Amino acid sequence: MAASVETSRVPMMALMAAYAAVLFGTISFLRHHASLPIMEKSIIALLPMIPALLTIPLILRRFRTLDEMQARHRLEAGAVASMICGFLALTYGFLERTGFPRQSMFIVWGVLGFSWIIANGIQRWRFR
Repeated sequence: MAASVETSRVPMMALMAAYAAVLFGTISFLRHHASLPIMEKSIIALLPMIPALLTIPLILRRFRTLDEMQARHRLEAGAVASMICGFLALTYGFLERTGFPRQSMFIVWGVLGFSWIIANGIQRWRFR
């Protein structure tokens, strides 16, 4: 593995560790301070988004280092994952109207991520 790729993972791993630490810290804090005003609880609940937001430039920088074929494969996998996620979200939206329980928006991110993993694996298999 090239040194530049390996060193580019260090900031991402640090941000993901920061995200996890802030996430668990805010969950614990909010669990013990349920009586705070809604505005304060909202601000605290959004704190994990700061390290998550900081990952965006790192991801873009990594994407820009890919060659054209790799970039095309990642882009196509992302498009397929988005279509799968959109299709499933729309389908479940219709099912909710028949009495299925409402789901958290966190589910959407998980479905998108899982769909991207599957689509990326198919891309790798197709072009091996």
